[in-house]
Amino acid sequence: MPLPPEIWREIVRLATYTPTCFDTSPHPDEWNPLSEEFIELYEANFRTKRALAFVSRQIHHITLGFLCDVLVIESLDYDPAHGVICKQLGRITPLIPFLRTTQHLLVDFISHDYIDEIAQSLEQILRQCHNLRGLYLGFPGVGALELVDAQLSLYGIAVQTQIAMAVCPGLQFLDIRGQIWENVYTNLLNRVSSNLRSHQMSAWARNMKNEFNIAMTPHHPEEIILPQLSSCHWLTNRGTNLSFSKFHMSSLTYLVIGIPSPRDILSEILQSASDSISTLRLERPCAVDYDVLSLALRAPRLQLLAYPIFRGSVAWLTNELHHDTLREVSVEYDLYHNPFGTPEEILRDHFHPISAARFPMLSTVTLMPMDGPHNVLGVYDLENGERLEDGDTFRPIKLYLRGMRTTISKEKV
Repeated sequence: MPLPPEIWREIVRLATYTPTCFDTSPHPDEWNPLSEEFIELYEANFRTKRALAFVSRQIHHITLGFLCDVLVIESLDYDPAHGVICKQLGRITPLIPFLRTTQHLLVDFISHDYIDEIAQSLEQILRQCHNLRGLYLGFPGVGALELVDAQLSLYGIAVQTQIAMAVCPGLQFLDIRGQIWENVYTNLLNRVSSNLRSHQMSAWARNMKNEFNIAMTPHHPEEIILPQLSSCHWLTNRGTNLSFSKFHMSSLTYLVIGIPSPRDILSEILQSASDSISTLRLERPCAVDYDVLSLALRAPRLQLLAYPIFRGSVAWLTNELHHDTLREVSVEYDLYHNPFGTPEEILRDHFHPISAARFPMLSTVTLMPMDGPHNVLGVYDLENGERLEDGDTFRPIKLYLRGMRTTISKEKV
């Protein structure tokens, strides 16, 4: 007896769907949209779709429904056999009717040479992706002329706005890289704010007022309400003038920040998200001092805190700090440009006993390199610094608080 079409659809879907980073991890700092493994699987599944299209008329019709479930646009050589599109976006026109089934669109870094040609076509594609769930936008880097030419920059804003305002409002996962103008970014975020769940912003957010003393006239939302945003990764090697106090993120539980001076952005985010954040990671190039640690510990439900240490930026949980729910602290250092010496020397010179009364739930502290081996070196009692047992000879040091954690008499003064 022949299988019903619903069964065949499920078979084709399972046989040809390529899981994206949006499917495999809820944490945006773990996203790698166009990893080598993903591209290999994507190409193999696209070939499978092409083969299934020749099996029968019924299978051909079913397969077409999944032809564009994941769409990759790259500024590489066009290869229709692999389903990878480049600047010749006109060739995708026959696929327009099938874009309503597209779940994830991955647009890699597109060079300045192509941006004029593809903006209109990319806008057309985005406007047809009515059910888009995940979007990766890699905007091109800044050209030398754009740094000094205000008119060229204004045109770049217009192109980015054209693309951003075509994005499906029901988007759930958003990854932006490269460089984007602040007003474009805030309007894009406002457009997708209702359903956005996870977001990575790894880009330079540029500002016309700062660079060319030109005030932008397009509408800026006074506040952006993100009721479902639970995970956010904000990374830039440059400062930003964005006001995060207008971002309302009451459901945010997982926050990763990588910015040279994180104090202001963290303070503004905590205005709306302090009661929900349970994981906070401050990563390179964050300079973390006592004030930043004190600010981070204002999140009453915080359970995991991670931060880096550098020469001139070594912060630790002193007796002036306290937290009732913090369970784990992870401290990272640069293995290859390490000014501190061995892990034992880091422990001896910079780490001090931690009060059991001030941190009653803290059970694990990990000292680990940012890059390198992650084996356990030793286990210590954090209240007296004594080594409890031998471990391997590689980093990091894992430090566990031992014994009862509720006795006030154990507090070190």
